[in-house]
Amino acid sequence: MSRELWEELRIVVVDLEHFVTVDHAYSHFRVTLHVFHCVLNDGKPQAINVEEWRWVSLKQLDQYAFPTADRKIIAALREQCVS
Repeated sequence: MSRELWEELRIVVVDLEHFVTVDHAYSHFRVTLHVFHCVLNDGKPQAINVEEWRWVSLKQLDQYAFPTADRKIIAALREQCVS
C-alpha cells in the first residue's frame, strides 16, 4: 500500500492502521473497501495525471457530491471525530 501512495501521490506514510471496512453493492457487483489511517512522513501530496483536485477539511466535504460508498467512509470519519 505504501508503494501505491508513493506512485499516486508522491508521499511516504507511516503508521498504517486499519480504520474501517465498507461493503457496498452496485447493481451488478459488490466491492469491499479497506480504509486505513496513516501519518504523512515525507513528501508534498500531489495528484499525478489528475487535472482538478483539492485537499479539503472534513466540514467542507458536504460541498461535494460523493457516491454512497464514499459517504459511508465520510460518516465513519465524522463518527471518529466526535468520539
